[in-house]
Amino acid sequence: MKLARFIVKYRYIFLGLFAALAVASVFFIGKTKVNYDLKKYLPDDSDTNVSLGILESEGFGYNCMMNVMLKGESVNSAQAIAATLETRLNDGAESPRVSLVTISFDESGEYALLQIAVNGDEYSENADYVAEKVPELLDGEDFAVSGGIVQNRELTDAINRELPIILGVSVVVVLVILLATSSSWTDPLLFLIVVGVAALLNMGTNFIFGSVSYITQSVAVVLQLALAMDYSIILLHNYNAKTDEGLDAEEALTRALSESFASVFSSCLTTVAGLAALLFMTFTIGFDIGMVLSKGVLISMLTVFLLMPALILLFKKPIAKTRHKRLMLPTKRLSGFSFSLRKVISLASVVVIAGCAVLSIGFNTYSFKVNLASDGQAEQVTEIFGNNNMFMVLFEKGEEDENIAGHREIVSFLENYEDFKNEDGTDRDVTAIYSPVKEYTEQELSGMLRLDSDMVEKLYLFMEKSGQAVTPLEIRQFAAQYMSEGILNIKITPQKLASMTDMKSSFVEMYYTMMDYDTVYDNNVPLIALVTDLQDEEWRQTVRLLCETVLKIDPEPLFELADEIYGQREELAALDVTAMIDGAMKMFESENYCRAVFILDIEQADEKTFAFLADLEEMLDSGLFDGRATYMAGESAVLYDVEKAFDSDLTKTTLITIGCVVLIIGLTFLSVSMPLLLVYIIQGAIWISMSFSAIFGSPVFFMSYIIVSCILMGATIDYGILLSSTYVKYRQSLGRREALGAALKAAMPTVFTSGSIMTVAGFCVGLISTVEAINSVGLLLARGTIVSVIMVLVVLPALLAVFDKILDKTTKHKLPFVDDVEKQPETEALNQEMQ
Repeated sequence: MKLARFIVKYRYIFLGLFAALAVASVFFIGKTKVNYDLKKYLPDDSDTNVSLGILESEGFGYNCMMNVMLKGESVNSAQAIAATLETRLNDGAESPRVSLVTISFDESGEYALLQIAVNGDEYSENADYVAEKVPELLDGEDFAVSGGIVQNRELTDAINRELPIILGVSVVVVLVILLATSSSWTDPLLFLIVVGVAALLNMGTNFIFGSVSYITQSVAVVLQLALAMDYSIILLHNYNAKTDEGLDAEEALTRALSESFASVFSSCLTTVAGLAALLFMTFTIGFDIGMVLSKGVLISMLTVFLLMPALILLFKKPIAKTRHKRLMLPTKRLSGFSFSLRKVISLASVVVIAGCAVLSIGFNTYSFKVNLASDGQAEQVTEIFGNNNMFMVLFEKGEEDENIAGHREIVSFLENYEDFKNEDGTDRDVTAIYSPVKEYTEQELSGMLRLDSDMVEKLYLFMEKSGQAVTPLEIRQFAAQYMSEGILNIKITPQKLASMTDMKSSFVEMYYTMMDYDTVYDNNVPLIALVTDLQDEEWRQTVRLLCETVLKIDPEPLFELADEIYGQREELAALDVTAMIDGAMKMFESENYCRAVFILDIEQADEKTFAFLADLEEMLDSGLFDGRATYMAGESAVLYDVEKAFDSDLTKTTLITIGCVVLIIGLTFLSVSMPLLLVYIIQGAIWISMSFSAIFGSPVFFMSYIIVSCILMGATIDYGILLSSTYVKYRQSLGRREALGAALKAAMPTVFTSGSIMTVAGFCVGLISTVEAINSVGLLLARGTIVSVIMVLVVLPALLAVFDKILDKTTKHKLPFVDDVEKQPETEALNQEMQ
């Protein structure tokens, strides 16, 4: 009572304090960064974070991809666009924003895919710049874009656009509920002011964490509105009850405040206990959400205790003048129904909960990718070129032959992975492999290194590999052996020239003899000398006459090759093949590690992807790398790490939540049976609610399941506590049936109001947000709250009646339960009141 009197006495000081804190919070809201990168929440020793550290320290960098699909562009035109994009995107930057733009074409040749490798991840400043600039640079072109960069930008835009709408609709609908269920038309205004200030303070104090996740940012305010509205309702309800007894406003408020401490604090404690379980997740986004929501609930409690008393006394006249009858709820019929069918309901609940537990635990599937509605461009790219999901494998370097063997193991694994094959054995899901031991055609190498296709064709021609596939290692070895003096000085033997022109070797040998190449160059003629000699028109006529009249062969292939190379001599002279391949090899090797990059046409996160990563991980750990460290990287690898931690996180949070709630309820009410009954009811409600996803085959976003389970256990169990504790109180003077009726009459308005608010808040989030990670939290919460309210109002009364004697013996209370058949003087009056 002393604390209550102190608060009421100095209420205006608290009012000024909260006003100042609210103003400060408006300023500090902008100081909190919103984090969209789930990698930040993985443990430091996770494979993902270790591999990211290696990529950074070894100079590979971490690249994210932006896909640009062009329609109707030739090879050279696409290369020109790619070159322009790389140049313009890097303009004005201290260090390159873009490191590479590769090109590939679909089978028809109608569509070109430019894959822009951005230096940084999807959430970096470089990624933001590229996502904004590319559409500007391609203005007028027929193009579509996709990739993690694009999705992140769409995600940011969607959240910024939808959050104000969610808050606005939630406030309006909650206001309607409060107007219908409150006892004064002024009450909803007070509730919204108190909750609004609490939400503002919570958002303003998030800066102490530096950043919060986008999921937290999107749901925290609405969930705080739903979770903490009860506290205001309890205090104002107690105040109205005291004024009805004839007490003046200040005294009524003091006593109401004193009586509210225990119930509000107990409710706050169970809610925080449920949320606190999130703090122990391996995937620390749970810590982020748990801290922010727990802080919000505590701030809401303090706001009700310290700010609301001043507001109540400021609005005491409007509160009194606008009193009206409360919405009448059918408590008598409901209590009679539950009591009459108590055994049937109790047994049915066991069967239903057991069945739903099996469905929920054993048959639910989970999604780990953040899905959201888009403008359809990504779907266009996927339809033509597939998913373009990039993976990386890192392995510690050994001897050169060991490094080559390691690359070959990875390439062989990918090329022979059965789940990536069509029935005829051809590749279906392997879009591209970037490795020094992977064979590339002229077009593939041209696209990967973005070289002029004519130059690459010449390179393959000189290697006598036209129309074939060659590895970067073979090109490096060839360049080191034959091109040390430049490509124009490559030595052309008669056999090589015959192969390059498809002419008879006998003619070429004769030609070499005629030109004295056998004596001057020992038949190893520099390319530039060979083609320059053929630019002499008189000599060309002599060769043509000899071929046509004596040898009966067509010399034009020789002339065409000579003219083509001579015409490109400046470009060929500038082409440093050794430097080109050495630059390409930096993609694959650093000082301490080797890297293979591959792009697959599989989803970012589904059963097939995770099964592939598990098999790849098994291969890397199988001993083929002689104990050298191996790591996987890429967005799918991030989600694979999350998926591996999910089962243990779900089990951990469930057990911690249940343990904390059982302990708190047990100690608060000094009861053994009550905590077990209430956990049975709410955990049963959670399983029933989650089983709908299994029944309808709808994957559940993994974080939504954990968040909602913790919220439901921590928050809706308050409904059960209120009903059970009220039943115990009335049971000391009334029979079972009458005590149930009285308990439902007392508890149902609060349960109905609070449950309606939480349900509506959930539906507002679920139906308005287009981001799965957010809307699924809302829909699961709304569905779970509805089931919890039904379980508390229908099943719990039946269980209280069935386990009445056990509850009496295992719960400490002032008086023993009265004999159930004994008629008490108050019963008849109570029945009349309930009617």
